[in-house]
Amino acid sequence: MLKYRSKLIQNILKNENDYSWLTAKDFEFIRLWRNQQKKILRQDNNINKKDQRKYFINFYKKNCIIKEPSCIIFAIKVKNKLIGYGGLVNISWQNKRGEVSFLLNTSIANNKKNYEFYFKSFFSFISKVSFKNLKLNKIFTETFIFRKNHIKLLEKVGFKREGFLKNHYYKKNKKISTILHAKFGKIK
Repeated sequence: MLKYRSKLIQNILKNENDYSWLTAKDFEFIRLWRNQQKKILRQDNNINKKDQRKYFINFYKKNCIIKEPSCIIFAIKVKNKLIGYGGLVNISWQNKRGEVSFLLNTSIANNKKNYEFYFKSFFSFISKVSFKNLKLNKIFTETFIFRKNHIKLLEKVGFKREGFLKNHYYKKNKKISTILHAKFGKIK
C-alpha cells in the first residue's frame, strides 16, 4: 500500500473505515472498470495492463512522495473489498481547487439505488477532506450532459452549475457537451 508522505494528507484517513489508500493490485480493478465504463469517461480507448502499470509507477507513485501532489486518490471499500475509487485530480494548490474524480465497480454503477448511496457517502467524504483537511476553496466536476442521474445527484449534494461546454468532446465521431459543477468551502 502506498501512502502519501505529506503529513497533511496522511492524517485524512485517521478515523475512516470506508476509505483507504490504493494498492498496486487495486489498479487492475480500476483498469477493468474504466474500460467497461468508457462511455461516461473522458477516456476513448481501452487501457491495457502495461499502460496501467506505467500510470501507477510514473504518476500515482510520484504523487505520493511530493508535498503538493496533483492528485489524491482513495480506495472506496466495503468490508475491506474495493468497490470503487475517487479523489481529487488536477489539483491547483496555488488556486486552492481540485477536480473530483469518482468511479464505482460497474455492477454497482448500474444499480441506481446503490449508486446513489455510495455517491452521497463519497461526496460527503470528499467535501470534508477538501475543505476541512486540505483547506481548498473549490472542488468541481465536469460531466457529460447525457448523465442525467449523475447531474441530479451532484446538485442534491450541494454542487451548483457553473458552466456549460458545448460540443466539448468527440467520442465515436459524436459531439458531446458537458456541464461544470462546483462546490465552495469557506475562504480563509
